[in-house]
Amino acid sequence: MEGNVCLSDCEEGTFANDVTNTCDDCHEDCATCNGSENSDCLTCVDSYLENGSCSHKCTTVGYYENSDEWKCKACDSNCAACFFGTEECCTFCFDNQYLYDNTCVSPCPQEYYSDASLGICMPCDATCLECSGSSSAECLECPDDSYIKNGYCLTDCGE
Repeated sequence: MEGNVCLSDCEEGTFANDVTNTCDDCHEDCATCNGSENSDCLTCVDSYLENGSCSHKCTTVGYYENSDEWKCKACDSNCAACFFGTEECCTFCFDNQYLYDNTCVSPCPQEYYSDASLGICMPCDATCLECSGSSSAECLECPDDSYIKNGYCLTDCGE
């Protein structure tokens, strides 16, 4: 009921109060709601819906601000955190996974090694096919045209 008129639906920004049989105002952050609190929002006014509440930034780890839907949406399940506006571009990975080309991988691809302190895949020295670090002395595997000696990939037997 709005004024003295019976309504079948309440207008946007209000909700049907079953106790008083009136259309009551939503919280000021809510565009639509099912109650008067900020935690009762169904959609938001110029902010993101996160767990029923409206916020200007998603605060739950593993979620990002989806500006198309004005909702906090989950990142790809491999990402611990992701870029603003997309679920698939990881910015941080879970333990034992490493950031490579905006995705989380384990192990790192060929010609890269896992930097556990940074949580990312780092490039090997250009002479290495696989490595344990960035130095040319940390090769674990060499390209077909070379061989490994003391961690180095060499192309000439006399080196």
